[in-house]
Amino acid sequence: MASIQDVMPANYGYVVLAVAGGSLLNIYHIKCVASARKQSGVKAPAISSPEHPTFNNIMRAHANYLENYPFWAATTIFGGLQYPRVAAGAGLVFLIGRYIYAKDYAQDPAKRGRGFMISSLAQLVALGTTVGFGMNLLGCSRDCLTFWRK
Repeated sequence: MASIQDVMPANYGYVVLAVAGGSLLNIYHIKCVASARKQSGVKAPAISSPEHPTFNNIMRAHANYLENYPFWAATTIFGGLQYPRVAAGAGLVFLIGRYIYAKDYAQDPAKRGRGFMISSLAQLVALGTTVGFGMNLLGCSRDCLTFWRK
């Protein structure tokens, strides 16, 4: 019987660890929201409070992470099947960018741009690996791209 290492691409473990890192970053966000709730006195299920802008910022950073996570995770998992090191590297950059985004957004929403740009570029790389993998599954090579030039 084949082992999992026999059927998965070499270095795919890095992709798995990158996606696990995404779960760890979500736990970080949960901790930040819980702490902000405690400090501000905003009780669940409220998701905002006009009197507590810092809580709102932290909650919004978490919500934005949850909005981006599925897209990032899916493209990292699929693209990593053909380009595991690129997908995992982009995953690490994405996580760093999202951490910076959360820290900056908590201080001042106007400062979130740096983390947004870092994580967005990493998401584009992950998307590129997924497109490349899909083209490979369809038997396309660079010559297939001539279809789009006509």
